[in-house]
Amino acid sequence: MNMKKGFIVPFNFCFFLMVGSAPVFGAVREVRIKSSIDGSSQPAFFFSATAKDKPSPLLVALHTWSGDYKQKYHMPIQEHCIRNGWAYIHPNFRGPNRTQQATGSDLAVQDVLDAVAYAKDH
Repeated sequence: MNMKKGFIVPFNFCFFLMVGSAPVFGAVREVRIKSSIDGSSQPAFFFSATAKDKPSPLLVALHTWSGDYKQKYHMPIQEHCIRNGWAYIHPNFRGPNRTQQATGSDLAVQDVLDAVAYAKDH
């Protein structure tokens, strides 16, 4: 697949975004991302891309409406990213769809955008 930097391709619950490579290689880890709207600390799982000298895909995995970022549905996608050296972020974006904040709110949308920004910077 020939992707250009900044080009987003929908893929099931995920999106591919070409970004610069991340500086650190490591296993998927839980991170906390400060919300740019309300300053709250939002959890996510993150894996930095392995390539340091070229752009790498970033896969953004979104949990189902009834779940949160700790769901196991995305394990095969996560493993694919690790095997291929892609960056991976799986934000919580306010958790399950049980509260007004989590129901596609401006807060939840911004949490996803903040997670993408975090992945680009790390």
